[in-house]
Amino acid sequence: MCGRFTLRTNASVLSRLFQVVIQRFTPRFNLAPSQQVKAIVSDKCGIFQETELRWGLIPDWSRNERSKPPLLINARSESVSEKPSFRDALRHRPCLVLADGFYEWLKTDSGKNPMRIQLKNGSPFAFAGLWDNGLDINGRAISTCTILTTASTTFMQPIHHRMPVILKRENEARWIDPKINSPSDIQSLIVQNPDTYLQSWQVSNLVNSPLNNDPKCLEAVI
Repeated sequence: MCGRFTLRTNASVLSRLFQVVIQRFTPRFNLAPSQQVKAIVSDKCGIFQETELRWGLIPDWSRNERSKPPLLINARSESVSEKPSFRDALRHRPCLVLADGFYEWLKTDSGKNPMRIQLKNGSPFAFAGLWDNGLDINGRAISTCTILTTASTTFMQPIHHRMPVILKRENEARWIDPKINSPSDIQSLIVQNPDTYLQSWQVSNLVNSPLNNDPKCLEAVI
Protein backbone atom coordinates (compact mmCIF):
# COMPACT_ATOMS: atom_id res chain seq x y z
CA MET A 1 0.00 0.00 0.00
CA CYS A 2 0.99 3.65 0.14
CA GLY A 3 0.07 5.78 3.14
CA ARG A 4 2.80 8.41 3.30
CA PHE A 5 5.22 9.96 0.82
CA THR A 6 7.39 13.01 0.21
CA LEU A 7 7.91 15.74 -2.35
CA ARG A 8 10.82 18.00 -1.50
CA THR A 9 12.38 18.40 -4.96
CA ASN A 10 12.70 21.99 -6.23
CA ALA A 11 9.83 23.11 -8.49
CA SER A 12 12.22 24.11 -11.28
CA VAL A 13 13.72 20.60 -11.30
CA LEU A 14 10.25 19.06 -11.47
CA SER A 15 9.26 21.42 -14.29
CA ARG A 16 12.29 20.42 -16.34
CA LEU A 17 11.87 16.71 -15.65
CA PHE A 18 8.14 16.48 -16.38
CA GLN A 19 8.03 19.19 -19.07
CA VAL A 20 5.21 21.03 -17.27
CA VAL A 21 5.34 24.30 -15.36
CA ILE A 22 5.24 23.41 -11.66
CA GLN A 23 4.43 26.27 -9.33
CA ARG A 24 6.64 26.81 -6.30
CA PHE A 25 5.49 24.97 -3.21
CA THR A 26 6.50 24.19 0.36
CA PRO A 27 8.57 20.98 0.50
CA ARG A 28 6.61 18.10 2.01
CA PHE A 29 8.46 15.53 4.09
CA ASN A 30 5.46 13.55 5.33
CA LEU A 31 2.46 13.78 3.01
CA ALA A 32 -0.58 11.98 4.39
CA PRO A 33 -4.10 11.12 3.21
CA SER A 34 -6.57 14.04 3.02
CA GLN A 35 -3.70 16.48 2.30
CA GLN A 36 -3.12 18.28 -1.01
CA VAL A 37 -0.64 16.67 -3.40
CA LYS A 38 1.03 17.84 -6.61
CA ALA A 39 -0.19 16.09 -9.72
CA ILE A 40 -0.08 16.32 -13.50
CA VAL A 41 -3.24 15.73 -15.53
CA SER A 42 -4.22 15.94 -19.18
CA ASP A 43 -7.17 17.77 -20.72
CA LYS A 44 -9.26 16.33 -23.57
CA CYS A 45 -6.85 17.87 -26.10
CA GLY A 46 -3.90 16.07 -24.57
CA ILE A 47 -2.33 19.17 -22.98
CA PHE A 48 -0.59 18.35 -19.71
CA GLN A 49 -0.85 20.69 -16.74
CA GLU A 50 -0.03 20.83 -13.07
CA THR A 51 -2.78 20.71 -10.48
CA GLU A 52 -3.33 20.02 -6.80
CA LEU A 53 -5.58 17.19 -5.66
CA ARG A 54 -6.65 16.03 -2.24
CA TRP A 55 -5.28 12.57 -1.55
CA GLY A 56 -8.19 10.20 -1.02
CA LEU A 57 -10.44 9.64 -4.02
CA ILE A 58 -14.12 10.53 -3.66
CA PRO A 59 -15.86 8.95 -6.66
CA ASP A 60 -18.20 11.09 -8.71
CA TRP A 61 -21.10 8.71 -8.01
CA SER A 62 -20.86 9.54 -4.31
CA ARG A 63 -22.62 12.84 -5.07
CA ASN A 64 -25.85 10.87 -4.80
CA GLU A 65 -24.97 9.20 -1.52
CA ARG A 66 -26.31 10.60 1.73
CA SER A 67 -23.65 8.98 3.90
CA LYS A 68 -20.10 10.22 4.41
CA PRO A 69 -18.19 9.80 1.12
CA PRO A 70 -15.43 7.16 1.00
CA LEU A 71 -11.77 8.18 1.18
CA LEU A 72 -9.96 5.83 -1.19
CA ILE A 73 -6.23 6.51 -0.88
CA ASN A 74 -5.13 3.40 -2.81
CA ALA A 75 -6.47 1.30 -5.69
CA ARG A 76 -5.27 -2.22 -6.44
CA SER A 77 -3.90 -2.19 -9.99
CA GLU A 78 -4.89 -5.82 -10.54
CA SER A 79 -8.61 -5.08 -10.16
CA VAL A 80 -8.87 -1.33 -10.74
CA SER A 81 -10.61 -1.72 -14.10
CA GLU A 82 -13.38 -3.79 -12.49
CA LYS A 83 -14.23 -1.58 -9.50
CA PRO A 84 -17.10 0.94 -9.87
CA SER A 85 -15.16 3.45 -7.78
CA PHE A 86 -12.27 3.50 -10.26
CA ARG A 87 -13.39 2.27 -13.69
CA ASP A 88 -14.39 5.64 -15.14
CA ALA A 89 -11.41 7.47 -13.67
CA LEU A 90 -9.06 4.82 -15.05
CA ARG A 91 -10.30 5.39 -18.60
CA HIS A 92 -10.75 9.15 -18.49
CA ARG A 93 -8.90 10.70 -15.54
CA PRO A 94 -5.47 9.15 -14.92
CA CYS A 95 -2.88 11.41 -13.29
CA LEU A 96 0.75 11.53 -12.25
CA VAL A 97 1.17 12.00 -8.51
CA LEU A 98 4.59 13.57 -8.02
CA ALA A 99 6.89 12.21 -5.33
CA ASP A 100 10.52 11.58 -4.50
CA GLY A 101 10.12 8.86 -1.89
CA PHE A 102 7.62 7.11 0.35
CA TYR A 103 7.36 5.42 3.74
CA GLU A 104 6.27 1.95 4.76
CA TRP A 105 6.15 0.31 8.16
CA LEU A 106 8.16 -2.87 8.70
CA LYS A 107 6.60 -5.24 11.23
CA THR A 108 9.07 -6.60 13.79
CA ASP A 109 8.81 -8.41 17.12
CA SER A 110 9.24 -5.08 18.88
CA GLY A 111 6.66 -3.19 16.82
CA LYS A 112 6.45 -1.35 13.52
CA ASN A 113 9.53 0.48 12.25
CA PRO A 114 9.03 3.23 9.63
CA MET A 115 11.18 2.78 6.53
CA ARG A 116 12.11 5.35 3.90
CA ILE A 117 12.09 4.08 0.28
CA GLN A 118 13.33 6.07 -2.71
CA LEU A 119 15.20 5.70 -5.99
CA LYS A 120 18.93 5.15 -5.49
CA ASN A 121 19.78 8.38 -7.29
CA GLY A 122 17.28 10.31 -5.17
CA SER A 123 15.47 11.69 -8.20
CA PRO A 124 11.73 12.42 -8.25
CA PHE A 125 9.26 10.13 -9.94
CA ALA A 126 5.53 9.72 -10.55
CA PHE A 127 3.07 7.36 -8.94
CA ALA A 128 0.34 6.06 -11.23
CA GLY A 129 -2.75 7.87 -9.98
CA LEU A 130 -6.41 8.45 -10.76
CA TRP A 131 -8.44 11.55 -10.03
CA ASP A 132 -12.10 12.50 -9.90
CA ASN A 133 -14.46 15.31 -9.03
CA GLY A 134 -16.73 14.68 -6.06
CA LEU A 135 -18.29 16.30 -3.02
CA ASP A 136 -16.72 16.51 0.42
CA ILE A 137 -18.57 15.89 3.67
CA ASN A 138 -19.97 19.43 3.55
CA GLY A 139 -21.27 19.04 0.01
CA ARG A 140 -18.57 21.20 -1.57
CA ALA A 141 -17.01 20.30 -4.93
CA ILE A 142 -13.53 18.86 -4.59
CA SER A 143 -10.96 17.20 -6.84
CA THR A 144 -9.37 14.13 -5.29
CA CYS A 145 -6.99 11.34 -6.23
CA THR A 146 -5.85 7.83 -5.40
CA ILE A 147 -2.54 6.01 -5.92
CA LEU A 148 -2.37 2.62 -7.59
CA THR A 149 -0.64 -0.21 -5.78
CA THR A 150 0.71 -3.58 -6.87
CA ALA A 151 2.38 -6.66 -5.43
CA SER A 152 5.76 -5.83 -3.97
CA THR A 153 8.97 -6.48 -5.85
CA THR A 154 11.62 -8.73 -4.35
CA PHE A 155 13.26 -5.68 -2.78
CA MET A 156 10.07 -4.52 -1.06
CA GLN A 157 8.70 -7.90 0.06
CA PRO A 158 10.59 -7.98 3.39
CA ILE A 159 9.06 -4.57 4.24
CA HIS A 160 5.49 -4.96 2.94
CA HIS A 161 3.59 -7.18 0.51
CA ARG A 162 2.15 -4.18 -1.40
CA MET A 163 3.79 -1.08 -2.84
CA PRO A 164 2.78 1.95 -4.93
CA VAL A 165 3.11 1.78 -8.71
CA ILE A 166 6.13 3.91 -9.66
CA LEU A 167 5.82 4.56 -13.37
CA LYS A 168 8.81 4.05 -15.60
CA ARG A 169 10.01 7.36 -17.04
CA GLU A 170 9.05 6.35 -20.57
CA ASN A 171 5.51 5.50 -19.44
CA GLU A 172 4.68 8.72 -17.57
CA ALA A 173 3.36 10.72 -20.53
CA ARG A 174 1.56 7.67 -21.91
CA TRP A 175 -0.20 7.10 -18.58
CA ILE A 176 -2.08 10.40 -18.88
CA ASP A 177 -2.42 10.35 -22.69
CA PRO A 178 -6.21 10.56 -23.37
CA LYS A 179 -5.78 8.39 -26.48
CA ILE A 180 -4.64 5.44 -24.36
CA ASN A 181 -7.70 4.14 -22.57
CA SER A 182 -8.13 0.44 -23.38
CA PRO A 183 -7.69 -1.90 -20.39
CA SER A 184 -4.87 -3.80 -22.08
CA ASP A 185 -2.93 -0.65 -22.97
CA ILE A 186 -3.38 0.72 -19.46
CA GLN A 187 -2.22 -2.50 -17.79
CA SER A 188 0.88 -2.56 -20.00
CA LEU A 189 2.02 0.71 -18.43
CA ILE A 190 1.84 -0.57 -14.86
CA VAL A 191 5.29 -2.11 -14.91
CA GLN A 192 7.55 -1.55 -11.93
CA ASN A 193 11.13 -0.37 -12.09
CA PRO A 194 13.75 -3.05 -11.40
CA ASP A 195 14.67 -3.71 -7.76
CA THR A 196 18.14 -2.30 -8.38
CA TYR A 197 16.59 1.20 -8.66
CA LEU A 198 15.47 1.31 -5.01
CA GLN A 199 17.06 1.83 -1.64
CA SER A 200 15.64 1.99 1.89
CA TRP A 201 16.58 2.81 5.46
CA GLN A 202 14.85 3.00 8.83
CA VAL A 203 13.71 6.44 10.00
CA SER A 204 12.38 7.72 13.31
CA ASN A 205 8.82 7.60 14.58
CA LEU A 206 8.43 11.27 13.64
CA VAL A 207 6.68 10.11 10.47
CA ASN A 208 3.98 8.41 12.53
CA SER A 209 2.28 11.77 12.94
CA PRO A 210 1.21 13.66 9.80
CA LEU A 211 1.69 16.87 11.78
CA ASN A 212 5.46 16.43 11.45
CA ASN A 213 6.58 18.01 8.18
CA ASP A 214 10.28 18.19 8.87
CA PRO A 215 13.51 17.11 7.10
CA LYS A 216 14.27 15.05 10.19
CA CYS A 217 11.61 12.61 8.99
CA LEU A 218 14.13 11.47 6.37
CA GLU A 219 17.08 10.93 8.70
CA ALA A 220 18.30 7.37 9.17
CA VAL A 221 18.06 5.79 12.59
CA ILE A 222 21.55 4.82 13.70
